[in-house]
Amino acid sequence: MRAFAVMAADVESGALLLTLRGPLTMPAVAASWLALQRCLTHYPRAVVVDLSDVVIVGTVPATLLPVVLRRGARLPGVSVLVHGAAPTFAGRLARGRHGPRVLAARAQAVAAVGTLPEVPGVRRAHARLAPVPQAPGRARELVDGACRTWDLEHVVEDAKLIVSELVSNAVEHAGTDIDVTVRCHRGLLRLGVADRSVTTPVPATRDEGGRAGGPVALRGRGLPMVASQSREWGVIPGPSGKIVWAALPTARG
Repeated sequence: MRAFAVMAADVESGALLLTLRGPLTMPAVAASWLALQRCLTHYPRAVVVDLSDVVIVGTVPATLLPVVLRRGARLPGVSVLVHGAAPTFAGRLARGRHGPRVLAARAQAVAAVGTLPEVPGVRRAHARLAPVPQAPGRARELVDGACRTWDLEHVVEDAKLIVSELVSNAVEHAGTDIDVTVRCHRGLLRLGVADRSVTTPVPATRDEGGRAGGPVALRGRGLPMVASQSREWGVIPGPSGKIVWAALPTARG
């Protein structure tokens, strides 16, 4: 069965795309809220919600979905943009001062992400790197500078180790421009490495001769190291690339 709410990454804008599609039932409203919360925990530049394929089948769910989206837009740390809303939805979403920004089409919404101001309370550092051997070192420098500026020296070595592994993998297997983003908010340091390859990384395997296998296996210590050094990690696929991310707690001790 096709999921009602699907999350994807837009690697160029740094936004997360949340597509809602299918009959709008009460379970679908609940799934929308859970998916929106999952998007917001990554603290992207914005969450862009697509309502163009939502099918209204009842009055109560149609009333509650705008409430869910407005509630998400009021949470601190991330901007929420909506496109493809039916006129009834658009009117409800536009009420008040703290609702999501409503636009007509996805292209407009994604373009608007680049004009958004930085959200207060979210510390962010970003660099776009070429897929060259020096890229992991430059990513480590970005993380080192951010952590020391934010008084997070106690996590800087783990963070540099993780970002170096992820960027090395992107250089070797994606061979595209790489966006490295470091965010700190609500007790977590989040590292994101985006590339323009849609192939998902997998843990390294060995063939019968003991050689590392898998066309997209993470190099070196790989995914086990990323998993052991972070609280959680994952991959967010997108139509033109992916984001591999990891999160570390910032509390001392």
